[in-house]
Amino acid sequence: SAMAGDTIPHVITFFSKTAGREKACRLLQYSMNTLIELNRKSLVPWNYDWFSEVASNMSITRKVLRFTKHLDLLTAISKTLQNTNLSSAEKFYRCAASLSAMIYFFFDHLLYFSKLSILKMSTKGGDMVDFLANLAWLFEILFTLMNDFMAMHRLQLEIQLMKAVPQGQEGSYPQSEIDAVQGDQRKIMLNILRCVLDIPVCISALSPGTISPVSAASFGFVTSFLGVVQVWKSC
Repeated sequence: SAMAGDTIPHVITFFSKTAGREKACRLLQYSMNTLIELNRKSLVPWNYDWFSEVASNMSITRKVLRFTKHLDLLTAISKTLQNTNLSSAEKFYRCAASLSAMIYFFFDHLLYFSKLSILKMSTKGGDMVDFLANLAWLFEILFTLMNDFMAMHRLQLEIQLMKAVPQGQEGSYPQSEIDAVQGDQRKIMLNILRCVLDIPVCISALSPGTISPVSAASFGFVTSFLGVVQVWKSC
């Protein structure tokens, strides 16, 4: 069918991207985590030992897929600084989010090397590195939210300016251009939703027990699905 003909190339494009594969692995990881926590509460009838194994393997796979992410972030910082359409505040928050992500990946790589026994780390040292990684993740989320809120405000002002001249009159903007800006707004709103829902997941990782494991895993599943949607839409 025509739908299948359109979907198959889209799926291929999705999985050809490192971001697509990483988001798919995260979705599977948090799906397993959610089932594990539900099983502990006796809310699901399944009791498969491989849930934990799959979740652990997906976590390690994601670490490998993100191994060169620093290069992408450095490129993003460079492009941000050269973007004349952004205010100084937006540039700051974007760069701060990228730097926070780089710090997160640095500590995350240390944990990966520790798992491979390439780097020897005490239990206390491992816990500290894990805490610092999650703290950097929290800062990335907060800086991203600040940037997204500012971007939403900027785009809203842009739409108001574009709509100031009624359609059909001299100097009016084509509806297609207005629709494009509104589409950008929807993308940002989706990212804001994903970031907000990721906060409890991050807090749970920073301070286990603060958020119930079932809630944290469930939020992680939802944000993972939203991440897949974001990459899917970009394909």
